[in-house]
Amino acid sequence: MTEMEPGERESAAGASVPLARLRALVASLREAVSNRFLSLRAKVVSLLTLIGAVLVALAGIYTIYDFRTSLDLQAWSRAAGVGDAIIYAARNAETLTDLEPVIDAVAGAPGLKGAAVTGPDGLVAISSLPSWKGKPLSIDVPLKKNEPVAIAQQKRLGGYGRYPGDYAFAIDFPRMGERATVLVRVDVDQLASLNIADAWNLMMWLVITAILAILSISLLLHRIVVAPIEALRHFAESGGKGKAEAAGPDDEIGAVARVLSASFRARSEGEAQLITLAATDGLTGLGNRSHFKSRLMQDIAACEREEGRSVGVMILNLDNFKDVNDTLGHDAGDRLLQRTAEILRGCARDGDTVARIGGDEFGV
Repeated sequence: MTEMEPGERESAAGASVPLARLRALVASLREAVSNRFLSLRAKVVSLLTLIGAVLVALAGIYTIYDFRTSLDLQAWSRAAGVGDAIIYAARNAETLTDLEPVIDAVAGAPGLKGAAVTGPDGLVAISSLPSWKGKPLSIDVPLKKNEPVAIAQQKRLGGYGRYPGDYAFAIDFPRMGERATVLVRVDVDQLASLNIADAWNLMMWLVITAILAILSISLLLHRIVVAPIEALRHFAESGGKGKAEAAGPDDEIGAVARVLSASFRARSEGEAQLITLAATDGLTGLGNRSHFKSRLMQDIAACEREEGRSVGVMILNLDNFKDVNDTLGHDAGDRLLQRTAEILRGCARDGDTVARIGGDEFGV
């Protein structure tokens, strides 16, 4: 292997710095996106958005179903109305031609395109439209007597529309002793144009209702679930700063918040006690040597910052303290140290630090 020249090594090192920065930037962006879109708020918003889309789709499906159902009902009602008139006329008709005035009259009603009656040969004998006469009907469903049945569009007759609107039924001629087929063509395109506005209004109100429902549910979930959990998370991330009780009411989240708050409070109190014990002499209750040195360094630093300020240090010890322990016992020595601490504490001014820095040594 060939060794790289110094210049090549410097250029390679310089090129690796922007690459490392780019990797760090990509990692930070990935973490930010992950935290944002994997949070509880993002999950709730995504779920509600999905539910809203499903509700809007269901509203569209229901609108189409209602539109088609209403259209079919209106078309059948028109056909049934025409059929009633033709049935009544057929009871007194002696020939098919007696129905021509009735066929012409009902065919001119609003929402109808035409009407026809077939003869014994199955061909159209009487029709409101001349072009229908003599043409056969193609009916592939069983007909009912005096009740219109929807049939396939009779394209042979021509003049059909976008929506199927052909209805047929069987009719008897009592005086003639014959049975014929009646065809009624409803102008369903016209009915659809009249109903389309109602369908759009229904669709609009259903969508508005769905949106309002989603917003209401979103606000409710934010108030009773998302906001308390986010407050609880912030409280946990901050290490117990603030108030966990604001995270939620007296429910499961509130119970967790109170337990977590009590845990942080106990930990804080324990840490404070440990700090106090670490800086306090157990026998006299004064500061210990570490506490004295820390306060001394702080006062010296303050003197260096403020011109004209000074600090004084006094070190005291008890003469022949060992003889007290040897002759009177350690309990008496402890009481002597405690009494000395009380005297020094009583003589100290505000801002003075009194500490036991050794066995029988005190510092002020």
